[in-house]
Amino acid sequence: PMAPGRRAGRARGASAPPAARGSEGGLESVGADVASGDAWERVDAPAGADASGAGSASASANCAHGHRRRGRHGRRGSVEGMENLSVKGRRKPLPYWDRAVRRLERVAAAGGRGFATGAALRGGIVALRLLVGIRNKGGNKPGAVRQGVVETLRYGAFLGVLSGGYIGIDETLSKSYGDNQSRSWRHALAGLLVGPSLLLAGGNERSDAKGHMSLATYVLVRALVLLVRCGLKDTRPRAQKILRAIGAEYEHSDVVLLCATASHLLATFIAVPHTLDGGYLNFLKKHGGRTPETMRALRHTVLGKDDKSSVDIKALVGPYAKEYGAAAGKAMASIAPVGVARAGVRMARILDPLGNPARYYVRTWIAEYTRALPMYLAVYITTSVVVQRRRWLTEPAKLTRLNAVGIARSSAFLASYVANAFTVSGILFEMCGTALP
Repeated sequence: PMAPGRRAGRARGASAPPAARGSEGGLESVGADVASGDAWERVDAPAGADASGAGSASASANCAHGHRRRGRHGRRGSVEGMENLSVKGRRKPLPYWDRAVRRLERVAAAGGRGFATGAALRGGIVALRLLVGIRNKGGNKPGAVRQGVVETLRYGAFLGVLSGGYIGIDETLSKSYGDNQSRSWRHALAGLLVGPSLLLAGGNERSDAKGHMSLATYVLVRALVLLVRCGLKDTRPRAQKILRAIGAEYEHSDVVLLCATASHLLATFIAVPHTLDGGYLNFLKKHGGRTPETMRALRHTVLGKDDKSSVDIKALVGPYAKEYGAAAGKAMASIAPVGVARAGVRMARILDPLGNPARYYVRTWIAEYTRALPMYLAVYITTSVVVQRRRWLTEPAKLTRLNAVGIARSSAFLASYVANAFTVSGILFEMCGTALP
């Protein structure tokens, strides 16, 4: 039966609707009606109609044109209204001006997000650095605030140009050479052309003259990670086979990679710290929790400079006795003379003067956790406020909980990293009796 309130046929003087025609020529007649401008409305097949006849033709017509036609002059169903639909039902491309505006909107949105993210990340670090300077007795250096603002704006400009420039170049290449035709190479070219935006971050005024090598290296490592992920896809069987053979799909491959890099970093931090980037070296000094005198004693010991090492260890007797107790001072005094203890034992006592790894681990972990909390608090909050500013208006409780968990977990990771590094190193030094390379 027909649905109530619908017409059973076409307007006066018109032939029967498509539902009343046979399966032969059903869809062709629909196209003829649309092309001639005749308006018709969808109707249901009469009860008992042949499924391969009127019913199937009506269903096919209704699926192919899944909306009701309602007249002329730009409304759906008219010739003007159907001009935006192609033969397969897809919309025609937008006018040139509309496409250009949409491209500019994408570039502006990407650039704005990049600037906000860069400024928030660097601004949080600068703010934390200024707060630490205020707490110190000496205070911040003259012009520290101005330098911090300039540094924040430079990083924001760098990420803004990097993001917006990449999108703009990609859109231009897609428009000029075709989306499908340039898909295999235009992204790489866009990244290559936008790479010099790193110059906006400054760095030439730094005394170590290394610029932003650490940042560039980090981006390189991230790019390699993405490259591996692309190679693991089923669409690249040869690359997938090679990467699987070297363990790229191992569940904890990220942990193995971190262990390899951590061993190199700790050895470099102790033996040749001058080879590290200035900013990263300051980070390690702060979160390593060791005094300059302790690190100097470790360095001279691992490099085999026994005379200098003895002098450094004697200088540590008083501070260790004050911090760890009289037993620690006696232990340091006993290994100070040259030739009394092997290099590995010396390094173990410099790291853990009481020779109690469990107690030393807990002490180091708690100290580092308290140092890491303020840093991650600034990073998480500033980033979340910029990136998730709209969600803060609708889901403040949820975001507060997620950020609190993230801050706690990140701080626990860094505390475990530092505690493991020094505790395990002390154990290995004492077991082997020599300063490991």
